[in-house]
Amino acid sequence: MKRILKFLARLYPSAWRNRYAAEFEALLEDRTPRARDAFDVLIGALTMQMTTLSFVRITLASCVFGLLAALAISFAVPPKYVSQALILVDVSADGAGHPISNASQNDIDAMLRNTLEEVLSRSSLVPIMQKYNLYSNESAAAPSDAAIIQMRKSISIESVRSASSSPGLPGFIVYFTYPDPHIAQQVDGDLVSLFAQANLRRRIASVSGDGPPQPGETFSVLDAPNLPQKPSFPKRGLFGAGGLLVGLIGGVVVAAIMGWRRRLTAAAD
Repeated sequence: MKRILKFLARLYPSAWRNRYAAEFEALLEDRTPRARDAFDVLIGALTMQMTTLSFVRITLASCVFGLLAALAISFAVPPKYVSQALILVDVSADGAGHPISNASQNDIDAMLRNTLEEVLSRSSLVPIMQKYNLYSNESAAAPSDAAIIQMRKSISIESVRSASSSPGLPGFIVYFTYPDPHIAQQVDGDLVSLFAQANLRRRIASVSGDGPPQPGETFSVLDAPNLPQKPSFPKRGLFGAGGLLVGLIGGVVVAAIMGWRRRLTAAAD
């Protein structure tokens, strides 16, 4: 602890060290320092540096500190990888297999919503979570509601619209986000299978009369789930820029407060 305190004492301005360094070291030899003493010495050094530095130096120091802190945070937070797969939707026949010229956009959107609701159901997601041991901190033998919610938040769907000359919904992209890129790819593949199975069950139910008549959508995977090479989060450039901005604002505020205190002290003298 004494070595730490001696190191922290070097953070004080040189004028203070030239005058009080010997007394400080003698004080250390006469007592047993505690962790609280290290905190007090650090705060004292930062306060004294702030009171002696100019406006520009305070702002620059704050910007550097904000940048380094933001970069440190960006390396500390777990990365997130996104795997994606493109599924095409072909609506060329009704549920009984009869050709149709076109399909209502509302019908196609309703089909996607109903299929998505089945894919995101608890009974569909729990086997995947148990297969890959997803969110092990939140789930045990039976995943909790919090774990289910977390997985649903990791799944996103983006519709792919066709050109205006042939309006419709030719497909959609299935995204899955996870800290491990290989698991992200594997889970995304299982989600694609769930979409295909759900659509097949709906078509069988329509043909057999167990479900309402509906267009006979055919799902085909155009782009299989990819293996993400780079994390989508964190973006260290954005973290650094944010740290610089916060440091700049904080430095200006601190420098202004220190300048105000100096003027009050000078007026009192």
